[in-house]
Amino acid sequence: FKPKFKLESPRKDQNRVIYPISGRDAAKVITLGAVALKEDILLNRFQGDTVKFEYEIVLPDGLEVRLEKGGSLGFYGVDPKLLGNISTGTDSDAALLQKARQSGEKNTLLFDTPPPYVRETGKKVSKIKSHYELKGKNLTVITEGLKSAAYPLTIDPSVYVETASKLM
Repeated sequence: FKPKFKLESPRKDQNRVIYPISGRDAAKVITLGAVALKEDILLNRFQGDTVKFEYEIVLPDGLEVRLEKGGSLGFYGVDPKLLGNISTGTDSDAALLQKARQSGEKNTLLFDTPPPYVRETGKKVSKIKSHYELKGKNLTVITEGLKSAAYPLTIDPSVYVETASKLM
């Protein structure tokens, strides 16, 4: 996901990279784990009852994203045999492979991103609602009801890779 909002220079903190968000008392925090890349948007204080963070989704040929029932994002690809580093003998073969990736049915779920959720300071469960809106390659994370929130809070869209072999 390529943020459409401006980020300042990052700083590293153990397994996290923290990008202050320009013009806001907020930061985008990337945490690397063994099986997941986790992104949190940290809001340090109230910034309106509704906040929106927009991204451009940039995917390689052969992949597409869909908004699933339940609010998750599903990333689908062509037949896994067409993905990965495939050697071709000629330029014509390479062009055919590229065409198959672009026009082939994308019906294999490769990984998903669960719906975003909010974690508030001092609360085990948040009543604040967050969801995705997907229009073409534009993704918006919308969080509403922030007037009653306890700050700082995080908006947590996470990416989970089901199996590494599906990406090969």
